[in-house]
Amino acid sequence: MIPKLLNKYPLLLQIIKFGLIGTFNFIIDLLIYLFLTRQLFVYYILAHVLAFLIANSISFLLNKNFAFQDKNKDKIFIKYLKFLGLTTISLIISATILFVCVSYLKMFDVYGKILGTIVAAFWNFISYKTLVFKRKDKSNML
Repeated sequence: MIPKLLNKYPLLLQIIKFGLIGTFNFIIDLLIYLFLTRQLFVYYILAHVLAFLIANSISFLLNKNFAFQDKNKDKIFIKYLKFLGLTTISLIISATILFVCVSYLKMFDVYGKILGTIVAAFWNFISYKTLVFKRKDKSNML
């Protein structure tokens, strides 16, 4: 039943894979963030930026090869630069949400980080799919 459903709706499988990669990256991101803020006492926004960048360095390869199954080796450097640019926008989104949650809403920083990550994930999926790992065939349609 599930394999038939996934074959019929390849976008669903792609979203599931993207979600698994995102969950893995978020765990790495959160562990680094907690280490930097709780053990090294790094300012929470700087720790967020560092953790985000480290976790997302793995994300390009996982998304390229697993979620979006982009086997094309042409222009990989250009794809990577697009990915970094879009990741930077995602970082701005998540860091802004984290800052507002902590500084203005007086929320626990981890909750703000989780909220920012969830919001940024929507941006990431759509932008990676349509701008970085786009296919010329119809299987890339949203």
